[in-house]
Amino acid sequence: MCGDFSPMPESKTDKHLHGEPTEHVSGKRERSIWFFCWRALLVTAALGLGFVFLTWILVRLLPFDPDTLFTGSVSQTITDRHGRELRSYLADDDQWRIAVPLQDMSPWVIKATLAAEDRRFFAHHGVDFRALGRAFWQNVTRGRIVSGASTLTMQVVGLTDTRERTLWRKYRQIVRAFQLERSCSKEHILSLYLTNAPYGGNVCGIEAASRRYLGKSARNLTAAEAALLAGIPQAPNRYRPDRNPSAARSRALHVLKRMRECGFLDDSQFMRAQQSLPTIRATSPPTYAEHACDLARALHRAEPRIRTTIDLRIQQEAERILTDAVRNVADAGVTNGAAVVLANATGEVLALVGSVDYWNPAISGQVNGALAPRSPGSALKPFIYALALERGLILPSSVLYDVPGLFSNYDPKNFDQRWRGLVSADRALAWSLNIPAMEVLEKTGTASVLEFLDAAGVRRTMPRQGEVGLTLAVGTCSVRLLELANAYAMLARGGVFKPWRLVTPPPEDEPSLIQAARRWNTKTARERGLIVDELQTSAPARLLSADTCYLITSILSDPELRDPEEIAQDLRGLQGVAWKTGTSNGYRDAWTIAYDERFTVGIWLGNFDGKPSPALVGGRAAAPAALRMVRVLRQINPLYVMPVPLRPSSPLEPVTVCALSGERATDLCPTTRTVILPRTVAEQPTRRPCAVHRPILVDETSGCIVCSRCLQGRRVRKEVAVELPLPVNVWLASRGQAIDRREHCPDCPSIQSTFAPRILSPQEGDSYILSDFADVSTQRLRLEAAAAPEAKTLYWFVDGELLAQCAPNEVYHWLPEPGFHEVRCVDDRGRASRVTIEVRNDH
Repeated sequence: MCGDFSPMPESKTDKHLHGEPTEHVSGKRERSIWFFCWRALLVTAALGLGFVFLTWILVRLLPFDPDTLFTGSVSQTITDRHGRELRSYLADDDQWRIAVPLQDMSPWVIKATLAAEDRRFFAHHGVDFRALGRAFWQNVTRGRIVSGASTLTMQVVGLTDTRERTLWRKYRQIVRAFQLERSCSKEHILSLYLTNAPYGGNVCGIEAASRRYLGKSARNLTAAEAALLAGIPQAPNRYRPDRNPSAARSRALHVLKRMRECGFLDDSQFMRAQQSLPTIRATSPPTYAEHACDLARALHRAEPRIRTTIDLRIQQEAERILTDAVRNVADAGVTNGAAVVLANATGEVLALVGSVDYWNPAISGQVNGALAPRSPGSALKPFIYALALERGLILPSSVLYDVPGLFSNYDPKNFDQRWRGLVSADRALAWSLNIPAMEVLEKTGTASVLEFLDAAGVRRTMPRQGEVGLTLAVGTCSVRLLELANAYAMLARGGVFKPWRLVTPPPEDEPSLIQAARRWNTKTARERGLIVDELQTSAPARLLSADTCYLITSILSDPELRDPEEIAQDLRGLQGVAWKTGTSNGYRDAWTIAYDERFTVGIWLGNFDGKPSPALVGGRAAAPAALRMVRVLRQINPLYVMPVPLRPSSPLEPVTVCALSGERATDLCPTTRTVILPRTVAEQPTRRPCAVHRPILVDETSGCIVCSRCLQGRRVRKEVAVELPLPVNVWLASRGQAIDRREHCPDCPSIQSTFAPRILSPQEGDSYILSDFADVSTQRLRLEAAAAPEAKTLYWFVDGELLAQCAPNEVYHWLPEPGFHEVRCVDDRGRASRVTIEVRNDH
């Protein structure tokens, strides 16, 4: 039928061509995309799991030592006994890096650091995956590295890593961050960061930055100050506050905002902190007690924090007094000095001044005079007398001989060029007489005294034992001021030696950071070959009895025994102060050591180059300073220094001694006197009675002494003779004080079997001419004599004056004066020969 149109049914092919086939293809594509995504997801998951597994394996298998993270040392900070900073030293890599544990920092330091660098530090295990994902997305979308997502732990391990910004470096940091978190506590990791992070220039760590930029410790930082410093490590040069204050301020404000966001600051605290951002004050570290700090550092090179026994107030007083003492003699060419103050009870060094100006190279100011070997002059004499008292060889009342000619090869004069003749031991020590000190040294033995000084920690650095001899009594060896003062402190303690101590031991419960810093410093010191000289090895020990120390201290503190000319004005009003001076040969060193129950003070004045000066006399230059220091110490009165009362260990008893010899009296002593001594001293088994008075038999007719060989046929009587050494009799006779000396009967066989010395040179009647043109050294006259075998010593007299003492057959050279001279030679038995000669000038 026209016009009708009946649609035919659509086939499957038609459906495919008209639309259903398109939907089918789209579904397949979607399924393919989902399949690809699932495959990518699975691959990513597999890679992630592989990454995690590999990281897990590496974290556990790779060796890791937290101490190897930092190869450099830390700065050493030295404080006085009260914690006041004395000095800090650069680390070995010339960085200011001060190790301070968290408990010694302001809480604001931790809050500001976490806000600026890692707010989730205490929540993650070394890696913040949320921050890591954010950084990954930012870096991928921007096509470059714009964010690092480094946690504080990663920054700690990155401080010693290379500086390139690569994925491999980031992965290495991740592995080591996990290892560090497994090895150390969060607190220790944060301490490592705050010790080693860069804060601009050569400043590392928050403590060094706080001191450099703000002039204060990190312990005392405010929120604003902590924010200023916490912002620096992100870009140390850009945010360095002393170079770029505006940038540093902007960064500090940003950190404060982060602190508020983290809940570390409320709104009011935030506003106050914004308004109180600090003004930068670049400061230098303090420098006090430089020589003491140098010594403490040398003794404890590995310690990051050294608390010394120095009291800064006492140290500054010692510096002031020493400076004044040197200024007083500066016009005489004296440029330097040293001073030490010790606490007797403990041996702690309360002050140590090595020179008057540490920073003055013209006077070698950095030389430590307290440790420089110098000749002590008479300052060793108290120990010589103490050892003789300890061994029962003398009493304080024992008479010694201050006359010329007592020793053959050395005849030192006293400081005032005077001889005292017979003098008691206590007065000889108080007056610092030379010949009596040598006499006592001869009794004790040089080797014994040197051994005693070794035990007392007094090292000798010049002549060896065989080269010192009796000249030790006048200071021919060199000692150190600190060690000598410590030996005197032993006397103040009643004979108990304790090594001097400059550093207090560290606490047992030290923070882990300080322990790690000590290990870093130890490693660096070993690598650099630094050897620590402990300077002292003696252990505490009793060297003398309390009785001996009581007697020595009584002698040195008794103004009645002193030469009136030696009493310093500063002694007035001071009670119970013992002191001893020393003046080296040639006026190169002036010493004084003074002590009481609490303190020992040592003063040395001189020039480090050894230049002499007539002003370098111990009693005049050093004693006023030492006694002034004692007075100041008593005014300061530090309560932590306990007194050590010095009392005899046995009761004091009256003892009868010979009025002439000062030894225990016998029935032969015509006159006696009473002295007060500790019982143990008076009753020592080695104590010998008076030997000056001895019984003799005298021929009633001739008055001469007889013996068993010449007694027969004589009428004799018993008398008491006074036996003194020949030089003593000669000296007394020259002053009209000769003690009666009986001669032996000349016809005694014992005398006839021997002979008097025979003078070989000069001969009787010889004439000599002195030339004005010849060298003086070539015109000395040879004195020589032959003596009997039993003669041990020969005495040469010229015109009645003792000239020399020498051994038989020993030659002495004498420079004569023009005129006639009687030369006489006497042996130690009183036998004599004489000749007369003439000496003329050649014009």
